[in-house]
Amino acid sequence: MSNLLIVEGKSDLPFVEALTKYLNLSNIEFGIPICKIDDYECLQGEGELGKQLKSLINDIKNGRKEIRKIGIILDIDKNDLRQRIKFVNSQLKQLKRLLGEQYRIVKAGQFISLTVPTDDEDDEDIIIELACYFMNVEGIGELETVLKAIKAKDSLYADCLQNWRDCLKSHNQEISDKFFDKHWLHYYIRYDTCSEEEQRLAGDYCDVRRLDYVFKNKPDIFNFDHDVLNELKAFLLMFN
Repeated sequence: MSNLLIVEGKSDLPFVEALTKYLNLSNIEFGIPICKIDDYECLQGEGELGKQLKSLINDIKNGRKEIRKIGIILDIDKNDLRQRIKFVNSQLKQLKRLLGEQYRIVKAGQFISLTVPTDDEDDEDIIIELACYFMNVEGIGELETVLKAIKAKDSLYADCLQNWRDCLKSHNQEISDKFFDKHWLHYYIRYDTCSEEEQRLAGDYCDVRRLDYVFKNKPDIFNFDHDVLNELKAFLLMFN
């Protein structure tokens, strides 16, 4: 038996994998990220959540997978908690025909039990637990917002972007927090924490699109003991 986590984007995956490793959690596997594109917006990718859950429940129902707990980790962005829970529940509607009942998340970070009927009348129904968490810092944001908050090294290059933002604002040009945080993280990884040796192949070793390399080879540029991660850690420990 194992537990499965589904994250929103390709960048979220190496971060959550690194955090589960830091917490010494085992028996956890990861589904395919909902958004499979490198873009500032997920576009319609989140609609894939329901499809992935439906496929997963089918595999559990038919004995192809033995999963007992499912965790969903999404960005909260600028939404409030109720909106994000409403979205997850809209995706759970796709399971109604398979499960014979409409299930709903009531509270983030809290399991609900799903009863999966088996095809064989002699077999007992399978009970799985499902919960969701929304990546945030003080109720807003996404992965980049979290990583900016937990940076562990000097960030001179990245922090100087604030002057650029202020300059644009003085000329009536606004930059969203989402856009700024993504650029901040790029400069932090590319210029503040990239070694001279890595600079020679910066596209492979110092690129925000290579967070898999970053978290595998230099996770110490982020502080995994930061209080910002307390809620996420508590959520992950539910799958231990």
